[in-house]
Amino acid sequence: MKTACLYIRVSTDEQAITGYSLRSQEDRLLKFCLGHGIEVVNTIQEDHSAKDFNRPGWIAMMSYFKRHRSLCPDLLLFTKWDRFSRNAGDAYYMLTQLKKMNIEPRAIDQALDLSIPENKIILGVYLSASEAENERRSINIKQGIHKAKQEGRWPSHAPLGYGYQLTDNGQKKICPKEPEAITIRKSFSQIAANKQSVKSVYDEMILSGLKCSISHFWRIIRNPIYCGKILVPAFENEKAYLVNGQHEAIIPESLFNEVQNRLNNQRRIPKPVKQESGEHLVLRGFIYCPICHRRLTGSASKGKTLYYYYYHCASTCSFRVRSDTINDLFIKRLQELHVNKAYMEIYKDVIKYIRKDLFDKQSVTRKNISQHIDRQVDRIIKARDLLLKNEIEIEDFQIIKADGERRITLLGMELQGASVLEAKKQKDINDAIQQLSNIADLYKNATLTVKKELLTMMLTEKPVLNQELDLSIMASSALINVYNIHNNVDASTRIYNRSYDQEDGYITEMINKVVAAEQKQGRMISQQSARENVFFLTKLARVAQ
Repeated sequence: MKTACLYIRVSTDEQAITGYSLRSQEDRLLKFCLGHGIEVVNTIQEDHSAKDFNRPGWIAMMSYFKRHRSLCPDLLLFTKWDRFSRNAGDAYYMLTQLKKMNIEPRAIDQALDLSIPENKIILGVYLSASEAENERRSINIKQGIHKAKQEGRWPSHAPLGYGYQLTDNGQKKICPKEPEAITIRKSFSQIAANKQSVKSVYDEMILSGLKCSISHFWRIIRNPIYCGKILVPAFENEKAYLVNGQHEAIIPESLFNEVQNRLNNQRRIPKPVKQESGEHLVLRGFIYCPICHRRLTGSASKGKTLYYYYYHCASTCSFRVRSDTINDLFIKRLQELHVNKAYMEIYKDVIKYIRKDLFDKQSVTRKNISQHIDRQVDRIIKARDLLLKNEIEIEDFQIIKADGERRITLLGMELQGASVLEAKKQKDINDAIQQLSNIADLYKNATLTVKKELLTMMLTEKPVLNQELDLSIMASSALINVYNIHNNVDASTRIYNRSYDQEDGYITEMINKVVAAEQKQGRMISQQSARENVFFLTKLARVAQ
């Protein structure tokens, strides 16, 4: 008795509708084996395109055949040759590999005896027809995308700063999405001002919450879609050109052109040279001289074998101190801080707000999956009722039932994944609280850019260096309040003028929570000081992501 491995493949919902479903193929192959006395030793099922053989199920099957030559079946059965491959060149190569393992591939609906040379011509027709169908579908898709862009519609994934929205006639249309749109608008404005390098603007936007790579950021500032234009790429004999898009622009066309002129004139501000002394002199420019109260700079002095780094004053007072001593002492002072427990709960709310897109998406995802599962169950129940009323055939009911059960299984896997994300959300909150509690570790392990951002938040406007590096004198009002730093000076006197973005309901709510938390501990705090605390926690949450 011959043995066979059944190979069953689908790639689209259309195939399932037209009779290429996994269940349908399996039934036909099993009947064929039963009628011809063939023993089925294995069944491979997968949902993957046949444009090449880089398919998970196929790769696993071939690996098994190569490791267990003695267990290879006599036949590899499938329904049609387009289930085997839609690429003629790859198909002939794979036929050679199967022949070396003494495995005969056979399509039960397009039976061919490949030992007869003339049948290879017919095989070429079957394989070429499938490949041509694939290429025709690809061309049709490209033409559809090109036509959509000519009409000013965006047919691809929504670019960063935009989201999809349904119009009154049910069509999808991209529209600005906040807060990304605000950040992108700000990026274009800062680049056009020609006061910073593109890399500096990118770093600032990342700290503001923008999530993209530097290469992606370059594509953003070069993309005319943000000024309401869509680039129609070169196609066939046409050259590339711009058309007016049907979407709302994020920036004016004049601002976009100004940015392009700046990027094209090759007079970009050069990137700042990364100095080796960066980590050694991280406090340079932040602390002030204890003698003349001028801002301290820093430099390296060459010894016999090493460079030694110092913070020093540029004035005639000639104050100088070893940087490693001050840096280590600063970290030690941060390690001595203990966070006020009342601010831990407030910080949780801040984290949920900063990452609200992720948290809201997880909640919506679980709800949607549960609704889809309920719909599939209702679909099966309705089909069973129709079967009992003799309004549909039993074969149709079995197809609907099998399809519904398959969809429920897949949705169940998605629901399990959503539960994992929910657990990750809680872990993210716990990790964020841990960072708040151990701000010394956060500072110590941060990059130079993040360290400077943290220093801006933690130190007062003009922190004067003192021998013991007393944070009660040098710390900002927010650091004093959040970490219960004991001092003899009213923290509110440390508040310096900040430029705040327009406050929304979240800021007001957090300010009220801070005031209530301080009052519960028997302390009075001004609205301005509470606002400082809220902005400190918010910026810390963004920096620590």
